[in-house]
Amino acid sequence: MYEYIHGGSMDSHLRLFNIKKDQEIIDFSVNINPFGTPPILKIEWNNLIKYVDRYPTQDGDGVLEFYEEKFSINKDCIAATNGSIELIYLAPRALNIKTAAVVEPSFYDYRRAFEINGCEIISINTNKENGFRFELDKKTVDAIENADAVILGNPNNPTGSLIDKNIITELAENYKDKWFLIDEAFIQFTDNYQDHTLMGCGITNIVVFHSLTKFYALPGLRIGAAVGSKEAVDNFKKFKEPWSVNIIAEHAAKSIIQCSEYEKSTIKLIQKERTRFKQNISNTKQIKLFDTHANFFLAELNSTYDMDDFLKYLLLNGVYVRDCRNFRGLFGNFFRFAILTEKENDKLMNLFSDYV
Repeated sequence: MYEYIHGGSMDSHLRLFNIKKDQEIIDFSVNINPFGTPPILKIEWNNLIKYVDRYPTQDGDGVLEFYEEKFSINKDCIAATNGSIELIYLAPRALNIKTAAVVEPSFYDYRRAFEINGCEIISINTNKENGFRFELDKKTVDAIENADAVILGNPNNPTGSLIDKNIITELAENYKDKWFLIDEAFIQFTDNYQDHTLMGCGITNIVVFHSLTKFYALPGLRIGAAVGSKEAVDNFKKFKEPWSVNIIAEHAAKSIIQCSEYEKSTIKLIQKERTRFKQNISNTKQIKLFDTHANFFLAELNSTYDMDDFLKYLLLNGVYVRDCRNFRGLFGNFFRFAILTEKENDKLMNLFSDYV
């Protein structure tokens, strides 16, 4: 296993393979909305400059307003933050966690956030034999019983797997002395996400981490929130820095409250293209797709092929995917790719089919 690199690193692969970037390369390594930033925000963007000479509100009131309006959550149960990543790093201190069970493979920063705060890590390993689905076997139960908190992505990154929320709520009810930290960065890409989200579930030991990064294509603005009981959220507020949400982010969050057509179009596209990828690649011996509930696929290249050769082939043909060999628990020719527009997806599917 080589050193973890956060996200995709196209430039490092171009250097590794000695490829000059003399053509446009479609980046499938980043899992954000293929439509880009909501149109309403693009229209209003020039008006936001007038706010930059002012302080933001101390608690990110514009972000609180977004979550209250969009998800019908009481403001007392929301802590606005500089993306959900701030919450992940705050959690060990805010919730006094000493031992954390991490469902893996998963987003690297779950483990790192707890390790740098001196926490012991217990791995709950999923595997490809069952499609990386979460299972309540004896090892998993033992891990939960020996931890102060369980953290997992739902849907999970990079696997795209989704845990039935009833399983999580039942665990939380059975283990009231444990924290269940659920990262829902991709939840709005799921079909009928209201049936899957735990935001507003009312269970005191469940905290949801959510962000606007992925679904609304706003990675540069860093907008996120912790959603949970007032008591849990107050713990985060005690430890977070003031003014961590900038004033442009506050006003942007308020602007996108009313973008229902954008949201509907996104879901329609993702559902359609998810199905097309499954149908197209099911006939391809070179590549195995794992079932996903998100806007990306985890895939495995047949072991008879060389992964570096495959990545080089894609780059030479103007496509970049996420090399997943440095995710803990992914051993072999694993890679991840986002679902983009129909035209872009056609190009990737054709390259997959042509690779022999």
